[in-house]
Amino acid sequence: MRRTIASILLMAGATLALDVGETSLNHLRIQPSARSQGMGGVSLGLADNPQAFFGNPAGLSDSETYLLAANYLPYPAGIHIGSFLFKPAHKTPAPFRFSAGALYLNSGKMTLTSPTNEELGTFSYHVINLGGNVTFALAEYLDVGTNLRIHLASADSNLQVAAAADIGIMLTDIVPGLAVGLAARNVALEIMPFVEKPGAIPLEIGGGISYGVKNLLLALDVSKPLDAPLVVEGGIEFLPVNILALRGGYSSRGSAWKTDSGADVLAGFSFGLGIHDLVGVSVDYAITPGLDLGIFHRISVSYTF
Repeated sequence: MRRTIASILLMAGATLALDVGETSLNHLRIQPSARSQGMGGVSLGLADNPQAFFGNPAGLSDSETYLLAANYLPYPAGIHIGSFLFKPAHKTPAPFRFSAGALYLNSGKMTLTSPTNEELGTFSYHVINLGGNVTFALAEYLDVGTNLRIHLASADSNLQVAAAADIGIMLTDIVPGLAVGLAARNVALEIMPFVEKPGAIPLEIGGGISYGVKNLLLALDVSKPLDAPLVVEGGIEFLPVNILALRGGYSSRGSAWKTDSGADVLAGFSFGLGIHDLVGVSVDYAITPGLDLGIFHRISVSYTF
């Protein structure tokens, strides 16, 4: 059962070079934001990021506007992942900024097998995460943030319950356009595991830097998961006109998809585009070649008002 679920998450682009079955809660590594994924998955050093709930929680956008956002990830083999975000507005300046979010994963129908590989029927794997994020301005250039997520999952007749948190800091605009962030992500506790012994948590610690000037944004993240090699992610966003964003990026996480074929040159690359703030609406799309696993798509829609 656990090996099958880990395989689902590998197909979702969520895992790295892992020993299948040793690490629990791997879905926490999924990056739902099409904007971030279009830039190689960078998120740790992005300031004023409306989807900081899934990146560095200290990077949450300003508190003066409301935000509604939805992300959808239709993966190969019938896997569907969706997420939703809400950020309220404060009519007066406030040191705190808040958001709430949810993520849902549905594996579709899968074959249930015994330890001896005998087919026993079918089952589905479902995950739902619910949580909230708060960011606090410590100083003019310094923000700290955290989020807490409650995790519920079911597979066949098995139930999993867990809690996870991210903690981050963000330093912005000491040099105009420059942002530097640090975060500890997926600090998790498996309260009720699928099996008797809880798996290792997918904790990773890292930092990121971004620099934006006029219509160009460059970003770089470096992080170290406890259960996998160092991860390097980098990306670029360019706006040829005010409402159109073109993106590209690379993540070393893609090395896990290589198959010793000519297509390996694409492993880890991602590309994206977006319509930016058209009457408050933004639509983003990202594509990531997964080689033998298929092509991963991400779609994000947000409305600011």
